[in-house]
Amino acid sequence: MKSSLNDISAANGLGYIGSSVVATGSTAPLVNDSATWDYTLANAAKTTTLTIENSSGQTVWTGTGSTASGSHTLNWDGLATNGTTQEAAGAYTLYVSAVDSSGKAITTSTQITGTVTGVDNSSGTASLILGNAVTIPQSSVVGVTSASNTASTSSTSSTSSTSGS
Repeated sequence: MKSSLNDISAANGLGYIGSSVVATGSTAPLVNDSATWDYTLANAAKTTTLTIENSSGQTVWTGTGSTASGSHTLNWDGLATNGTTQEAAGAYTLYVSAVDSSGKAITTSTQITGTVTGVDNSSGTASLILGNAVTIPQSSVVGVTSASNTASTSSTSSTSSTSGS
């Protein structure tokens, strides 16, 4: 009986509430002045440009990213490029543009990290609400850390934090 309840809870997304999830996608919640993305470069790049837009499509932060092939983490503190404007809590999208030494675009992918604050089953399929700002399909989840577990579920080859510049 307990196993059946756990299966139902996982199927409708309720088992995720309070957990930190990693999911495919590029729109992450800014909560408590923090948003986190992982981005992957298929090959080494000559240049990598990272751009964050708010939900209105306005660019609020631009910076350079790692040029090494593989996975990298961007921890954004919510400060705009000018370093003084603190962006409001909400949904923000990361765009990664990387080119090689001959100017060819490099394939990139992104993942987001956020804490599940709610579940929406109104469409008949479970969607998870992250930070009360971003809704993702449950099927996009690739990793989960329970609220009581502080261990990371994914590894990255580099980490960068932003401070508005």
